[in-house]
Amino acid sequence: MFWVTYATRVDTLCRQLPDAFLALAILPTAMAAAAQVLQGSPSALSGVGYSAAIWTVPLLGVHLTAPAALGFGDVKAAAVIGAMLGLIVSLLAVAAALVIAMATASIAGISTRRRTVPLGPFLTFGAGLSLLAHPFVGEGS
Repeated sequence: MFWVTYATRVDTLCRQLPDAFLALAILPTAMAAAAQVLQGSPSALSGVGYSAAIWTVPLLGVHLTAPAALGFGDVKAAAVIGAMLGLIVSLLAVAAALVIAMATASIAGISTRRRTVPLGPFLTFGAGLSLLAHPFVGEGS
């Protein structure tokens, strides 16, 4: 999560999510998923895949319909963050984290009266909130 957090800091300052940091962020996630599979939990890969899809597909749809509204870096960051969350929290929490991220980004845009806001920090916020709430909420369904 460190590399994603650093990438979102760059997004806040430069309005661009660096590919190198996102690539570095996916490596520990892939290694953790491989470790879970080797320990006898083959469903870890499907959880990572579903979670990445939950975060990526809606953002990719927006990017393809309105590329100026949402950059492809945000789509890549969503894939990485979704995959990370898939290792730890339930699919319901993954979806809730994305809703929280989009809602807070919308509120920030409305309250600052800006047409665009960097999405990376809000994606990280939604994921972080989901991770913080996970011990209290539990696995869910």
